Amino acid sequence: MKHSPPTGGSSRATSDTATRTGTSTYRPEEGRHRNPGRKNVHPEEIEEKLTKSPLIEEALVFSPDDSDIHAVIYPAFEEAGRRLASKGLAGTHENVWELLRDEVRLANAGLEPYKRVRHFAIRTEEFPKTTTRKIRRYLFKDLRLTPETRIL
Repeated sequence: MKHSPPTGGSSRATSDTATRTGTSTYRPEEGRHRNPGRKNVHPEEIEEKLTKSPLIEEALVFSPDDSDIHAVIYPAFEEAGRRLASKGLAGTHENVWELLRDEVRLANAGLEPYKRVRHFAIRTEEFPKTTTRKIRRYLFKDLRLTPETRIL
C-alpha cells in the first residue's frame, strides 16, 4: 500500500502501526525505516557486515535522524587487547575505539554510501537481551550519538 507523505511536520499513526511523518515511515514489525524518495535501510544488514570482524562481538545500528547511520558496538575486548598489545599499546577504551574505527571503515567500504556508518560508539558491557538472545532495541530508541561520543 502506497502513501503519499503528509505535508508539514506533523506525524500520525496509520492503521498498519507505522508512524508517518513528512519525511519517513517506520514500520516496527519490519524493523526498518522507509524514506520516501530515498532507499530502505535494514539495520541487520549493516550489523552483519560489522560483526564479521573478529574485533566486534555485537552491533546495534540505527538512524536517529532518518539520514545518518549510527552504530553502538560491543567489542571483542580480548581480541582487541591482543591486537593492541602486539602494537605496544595499552588496552584502553580510547585505543579500542581507534582500533574499531578501522574495522568500521572496512565494513563501510562494502556498503552503498547511504548505508555507511557515520558515527559509532563502543559499549563497555553487553547489550540487554530478550529471552531469545536478541538485543532489546527499544531501550536505545532515544539514543543520539555525536562525533564526540566514543564510549557509552
